[in-house]
Amino acid sequence: MLKTQPVRRSLFSLSLIAATTFLASAAGARPIEECEHCRRWWSSIVAQPAFDEATGVWTRAYPPHRAADMIHMKLGITIADMNTREFRAEQSFKLSPLGWDLQTLDLDAKALAIEGVSCEGRSASFTHDGRKLSITFDPPVPLGQEATLVIHYTASNPPQGLVWNIESKDYPGRAAQLHTQGQPETNSYWFPCHDFPNDRMTTEMEVTVPAGFVVSSNGKLLGVKREALAGPGTTRLAPYETFHWMQDKPHVSYLVTMVVGKFDMVDLGTPVLPMPVYVPPGRGGDVARTYGKTPEMIDIFGKLLDEPYPWDRYAQVLVWGFNNGGMENTSATTLYDTAIFSEESAKDRDLNGLISHELAHQWFGDLMTCNSWEHIWLNEGWATYMTPLWQERTAAPLGGREVYDATIRAYFDGVIGGDTGTAPDAPGMVSKIYTHPWETFRRGANPYGKGASVLHMLRRRLGDDAFFGGVRLYIDRFKFKTVETSDFRRCLEEVSGESLERFFWQWCERPGVPNVVVTQDFDPRSRVLTLNAEQKQTINGDNPAFAISIPVWISTASEPNGRWITIEMDGKTASATTTLDSEPTIIAVDPELTCLMNFDMEQSPDRWMEQVRRGPTHAAKIQAIRALGKPDRPGASDAMMKLAMDTNAPESLRSEAANALASKGDLNRVETLTLARLNKPGLRETVYRGLARVVGMTPEEGSSRTRGRVVNMLREAAAGDKSTRVRAAALRSLGDLKAATGLDVMLASTRLDSQDDELRQAALDAMAAADLPEGLVAAITLAKPGVLTRTRANAVSVIGRLAKHNPEEAEKALIGYLGDYELRVVRAAGDALAEMGSTKAVETIDAMVLSPRSDETKWMAEAWLRTIREKHSGGTPTAAGQ
Repeated sequence: MLKTQPVRRSLFSLSLIAATTFLASAAGARPIEECEHCRRWWSSIVAQPAFDEATGVWTRAYPPHRAADMIHMKLGITIADMNTREFRAEQSFKLSPLGWDLQTLDLDAKALAIEGVSCEGRSASFTHDGRKLSITFDPPVPLGQEATLVIHYTASNPPQGLVWNIESKDYPGRAAQLHTQGQPETNSYWFPCHDFPNDRMTTEMEVTVPAGFVVSSNGKLLGVKREALAGPGTTRLAPYETFHWMQDKPHVSYLVTMVVGKFDMVDLGTPVLPMPVYVPPGRGGDVARTYGKTPEMIDIFGKLLDEPYPWDRYAQVLVWGFNNGGMENTSATTLYDTAIFSEESAKDRDLNGLISHELAHQWFGDLMTCNSWEHIWLNEGWATYMTPLWQERTAAPLGGREVYDATIRAYFDGVIGGDTGTAPDAPGMVSKIYTHPWETFRRGANPYGKGASVLHMLRRRLGDDAFFGGVRLYIDRFKFKTVETSDFRRCLEEVSGESLERFFWQWCERPGVPNVVVTQDFDPRSRVLTLNAEQKQTINGDNPAFAISIPVWISTASEPNGRWITIEMDGKTASATTTLDSEPTIIAVDPELTCLMNFDMEQSPDRWMEQVRRGPTHAAKIQAIRALGKPDRPGASDAMMKLAMDTNAPESLRSEAANALASKGDLNRVETLTLARLNKPGLRETVYRGLARVVGMTPEEGSSRTRGRVVNMLREAAAGDKSTRVRAAALRSLGDLKAATGLDVMLASTRLDSQDDELRQAALDAMAAADLPEGLVAAITLAKPGVLTRTRANAVSVIGRLAKHNPEEAEKALIGYLGDYELRVVRAAGDALAEMGSTKAVETIDAMVLSPRSDETKWMAEAWLRTIREKHSGGTPTAAGQ
């Protein structure tokens, strides 16, 4: 799934990131990274059409057939040397034919060396093309019977699905470590399987490793056996340990996990439900501070869903080189390497958004799994929504409802900014139009923020009793099964009695959101208030007007508690009227956020100010602050300043007020806020980012003096603020202002260690934004091995952005990184070369297409080639594109 570390991203990813970003949480939570998929960004990837005109092929994606029910998998793996990326394996499947006698079984087995197959009671032969393992049984396995299939194979340096970091002089003192990553369809790079989420099985792992390493996998640890075995290439005996893990409840293939490494392990759980956290050696003392709320989350989620935590343990495992934020493997979430906070870092932010998101997946994604990728919102939307549900029940010292509202508002903002496509060109959130599973995770109608927004709207529409009643029925009916969107809809309909087909089509299957303008007219003689609403988005046969109900809360001087009226829209326009006793003092449109829409209404600053003071909800107050912050709306600056300084006000409202002042170009007040020693890091971050925006709005006259003054403020904050996130914000603002006088601070920051390497990354971004040639030198240095993976990838991106200062060296470096071991670095290099239109890179990228070691590499390379060709008139002929 709130949430990303500060790195440069393409426009394609901004909607996803914004949709999962909580501007300023009550706890000062850092923007964090959520799932495996949320953490990725691709500048060149675009959804493909659903119909190929050249071939006549209907290109929609459907789930593959299941020839057999894979009941249980036992996987025995022997790793002789943790510094050699190779293991031998013996795998057994208990299976049962589906539909008819089983003569041939096809399994995904990518880049594996298959050595033999056997099946008790019958002969088994196989063919393997490097991707598909096809097994023929003679005689066929009869329908209604079970069979045990045994496969022997070797995995050597898998190109995907398994990240294996060996010891290196670049990372002194770091032990070898490996972790797997199965989503979406990459576990078949380390074990043969039906690598699609429409089949579930129980799993068992026996992993033998050199003594001193530990193994984490799914389920319950049955035991550890120590023995002496001959090491690789020698007859001398060495100590090894075999870890035996059992996952005795069924789950899908992509959720199978294996992690091998050396860790500090701290258990936050109980003998009944262990909750171990595996962290880098020496960081065990920080576990309780970072992950201490996990037991409370498990308790709250179990009660809310009326479904106790479903697995034998809940592990959280931090691994080196993890490409993303977190991955919800059954009973054992994998997390990125620096997801552990010191006492000082914890003053700045927390990880509760990421922790709650990944934990929620143990129900939504693991206990019930989307049957195919177009339904991924049932995993991701729910996991994203569980975070504000957690906040609603626990936020302190502010009220939980305020924090909940602010988070939902942030989700709405992200979707409104990103889901701007129209049918038939753009797919909806639930759509079979994709060529690679990752496309379903990163649509404009993204499954994270939009999925969570849909769930919130359903809750408001049905009420808590019917909504959560339907959710509990959904879990009871489909736990340990795979699900589709219609399964969830029918459960809600069964409990609520409502027909929800149109709702689900409108919000799940079609793209876009309504853009609504409301106007008002109050007749003082008749005391009738008329509200007129008009939908302004594209409306045509493929994109009809949304059917929406817009609740409006209205108060008057003699009716301060207000009344409700509803504008019912089933076309472009609609109206509603009500008779009042006097002129309204507040007209709050959709204060409960019941409708995901882009909304605008003109009214007086006095009325907006009254809504800030007495609006019926936190969301209504945010709405009013934003209205007052529009540059063309005068007044209210004193009130915004007072709110921003009010230490008793919710931090989210204070940040909104500071943003409003920046949006109005009120430099004096924004400067005053920088001098006010604001106690909240998130608020100071907002102010320092706002400074750069204000300077950009300053008139030419006197702008030089103003700019110099602001740059000095930013330099001081970047060098000396006690908060890392504030220093990073100040660095980025220096970059936005193209402040060359801030170069010394930027370069100094590249030499500083900080939580998640935030200062180095911010400094790189600043030098790139300021177009400083010194930034290219720094980026080339920081892109080399020995630096955190995230920082390396960020540095590679900056090399592309600053390549014009030394094109030859930059292009050479980027082409070299196409062969890097770390996928994040490869991706950044390819994106940069594609954006540059590099013809020199075509040969290397062509080779990645023609001889790919992995599907993802080919998919990325094809997209890069498309972009390069588009940047050159007539296209650039390539072997792959001819």
